[in-house]
Amino acid sequence: MIDKDRLLKSFIELARITAPSGREGAIAKTLIRRLKNLGLDVSVDDGADKTGGEQGNIVARLDPSEGRTDWIALTAHMDTVPLSHPTRPIVRNGMVYSDGTTILGADDRAGIAAILEAIEASSKDGADHPGIEVIFTVSEEVGLLGSKALDLSKLKSSMAFVFDSSTEPGSIITTAPFATSITWTIIGLAAHAGVAPEKGINAIQAASRGIASLRIGRIDEETTANVGMIKGGHAINVVCDRVEAKAEARSLKEDKLKRQVLEMRTTMKRAIAEYGATLEEKVEEKYPGYSLPADAPVVVKAVEAVRAARLIPKITSTGGGSDANVLNYGGLPSVNLGLGYQRAHTNEESLEISKLEAMAKVALYITT
Repeated sequence: MIDKDRLLKSFIELARITAPSGREGAIAKTLIRRLKNLGLDVSVDDGADKTGGEQGNIVARLDPSEGRTDWIALTAHMDTVPLSHPTRPIVRNGMVYSDGTTILGADDRAGIAAILEAIEASSKDGADHPGIEVIFTVSEEVGLLGSKALDLSKLKSSMAFVFDSSTEPGSIITTAPFATSITWTIIGLAAHAGVAPEKGINAIQAASRGIASLRIGRIDEETTANVGMIKGGHAINVVCDRVEAKAEARSLKEDKLKRQVLEMRTTMKRAIAEYGATLEEKVEEKYPGYSLPADAPVVVKAVEAVRAARLIPKITSTGGGSDANVLNYGGLPSVNLGLGYQRAHTNEESLEISKLEAMAKVALYITT
């Protein structure tokens, strides 16, 4: 049985631990201790070397009950987006908030708390269970780096359940987008802005014309595009000779993504050339997409667990990526499950306690 008070205490303890991407050592120490206390065999992989961070992924195992040979994985990520100081959670009217000066970190401390509570409740209930692999990844927020570093060949599970979505409890994400990033370097020609501006080629203006020519935002119901970063210049009396702009495109359909990326690249090249500047670009696949049928065993198992927790299953898609993208690409069928937190990555982030409790129940039923 899920212990609501224990679950809330666990979440608050986790939320108070500062561990942005690449600096997950503090929360890993807590999680390793807790997993060992629950009787799991805990190991840490070489993810730190592969991601450049201070901590590897945690992989913990609980052997199946006697007579069972099946294995499932429960996973969440340890890192948060950057924050200036430790989170101070506040409980009020059935909700958990930060004090308004930082994020709350429910993305993804809520997922971790739900998984830990399910493991503890199962052990105290003495319930029959499959083999369980608990996977806590690093550097998810900066490109799913931890899951990309994970050696899936060493896992025993036939399916995985990722607890890392802001959708409502009961949501089962079976379709997620492919994503590609583009880094453009626009090269102009420096000149003194007051003495000989006509001798320069302004990379800022060239970049502006290129970006203004792009189709970005909501392209269609399955495709989005964005320019999210731009930097350049070092003095107002110098014609800027170099600008860097970073963009991305996502789509639930790989062919649509390829067309969108090609259009963005072609449009940018033409605009920059017309201005007289030159362009360098770097195109990288951020993560692969996935789409699972409703009768896939991992989806069926998720639906059964959601119903057992007295929630309404909702099979859905998302425009965001998660570790489920990488796990599916690597051959481990995975769904992402909704936790119901609101305003993630902002100082107004919040989590309804009853939703956290509901998802702990889902995790518990997955392990039966």
